[in-house]
This record gives sequence, C-alpha cells and structure tokens, in this order.
Amino acid sequence: MAKAARIIGERIRRPIADAVREAEEKTAAEFVPVIATNSDRYERAEDMAGLVVAIISLVVVSWLFGMREGVVQPLVVLALILAVLTGFIAGVLLAVQIAPLRRLFISPTRRFTAVAARARQVFVDRKVHQTTGGTGIVLYVSLFEGAGMVLADQAVRDHLPEGALDDLSRSLTHGIASGDVGTALVATIAELGNRLGDVLPRYEDDVNELPDALVLLD
Repeated sequence: MAKAARIIGERIRRPIADAVREAEEKTAAEFVPVIATNSDRYERAEDMAGLVVAIISLVVVSWLFGMREGVVQPLVVLALILAVLTGFIAGVLLAVQIAPLRRLFISPTRRFTAVAARARQVFVDRKVHQTTGGTGIVLYVSLFEGAGMVLADQAVRDHLPEGALDDLSRSLTHGIASGDVGTALVATIAELGNRLGDVLPRYEDDVNELPDALVLLD
C-alpha cells in the first residue's frame, strides 16, 4: 500500500490547515489533524493469507500428481513441500502488496481496536494532552482501515454532549468511505469548530500551542 506522504499532496494538505486555522479563530480548542498509512502491521493477516495460498498450492500439486502414474514417491513429497513453502511465501508477499487482500483476513473489530489504539498513541506522542487549558483535539484518519476517530481532552469533552465525539468519528469515517479524505477532515474540523465556538470560545489572550499543519504518519 502506498504511503500517506505519497498519497496526500498539497492539494489536500492546504485546505486542512486552513480549516484548522479558521476553526481556531472561533474556539479555544487546539486541532491536530493526522493521516496515517495504517494503524497496525497486521502480521497475522499476512500469515493467514500465506496459509490459504499454501493450502491451495498443496491441493493443486496433489491433484496434478494424482493425474499421473508411476511418479517416484520421494519426488511427490519434495514437490508437496515446495508447493507449501512457495505458496506460503507468495501469499504473504501478495498480502503485503495488496491491501484489499490483507484486509480480508482482519475482522472489523480488530481494525477498530487498532485505529483506536493508534489514535490514543498519537494523542500522547503529539503532546495534545498538554495544552494549557486541556483543549487539545486529534482528528485521526487511518487510510488502510478507511476509518477516522476524534479524540479530545477534558475541557473539550466537558463542553460537548455525551456521545458527540463518537458521532463525529462515525461521520468522519463515512466521509472517508466516499473516497475524499481531505473533504471529510475539513468538514469534521469545521463542524467541531462551529459547535465549540459557542460553548468554548477563543480566549482574548489565546496562544496557538500546537501546529496547524496536517501530520502524516507513514
């Protein structure tokens, strides 16, 4: 799968940064938009793909030898072993290169768990939880999973209805599914900025503590 830095160009980055600046003109909240290539390596999914291809290879080779008579037994055994090994390696390599194939072996629950864990990690790693007023927000998008998540610090959560961030996360994910990640992020940032503008307005002495630019994680 192509890296986020290669997929997300200036045409997408600039509107997102502009949306952050516009939202932060209305509210004391600090927005950090993030787009990651994926949220996990999912090595087990690659192994599962390898196992499936190995089994298919084993069945095909067994059938081919079953169609022939007089084949030396050691040669059959060697061919079957090679079929399993090459099939497994080929399956793993295919899963590494072809994202939809790898995704077949990952449950929706596993993908959601990975996205949530990585979003929380980004929240900490980017020091979003260390803003002066506890107003940091991460808008996290993971391309491989096709999912988004909105996380916010305490002051923001205190000023939003229960479940609001979950609703925004679902809306962001739905927008990503439409195929336009940039538009989905811009829309979510704008909506959250409008909501918080009334209940958590920008301070007169507000200081921009976090960068406005889109963060790309490969």
